[in-house]
Amino acid sequence: MDIGICPSCGDDIKLRTPRVGLQLRCPYCDAWIEVIELDPIELDWVYDDDWDDEDWEEEDWEEEEEQDY
Repeated sequence: MDIGICPSCGDDIKLRTPRVGLQLRCPYCDAWIEVIELDPIELDWVYDDDWDDEDWEEEDWEEEEEQDY
């Protein structure tokens, strides 16, 4: 059994038969994640095809740039 680390909460997730593209929900934080690498096992958030830059208004980009991180 292989183990990957959830990119959202950092907990270990056991994978019986991992394969690239496998999507699953983290049992600890409910984030949708995907296997992106097999050696070593690497997990990342599932890519959202519905999100598009055109959905943002110009003001949204300006607000984003003004925030201090």
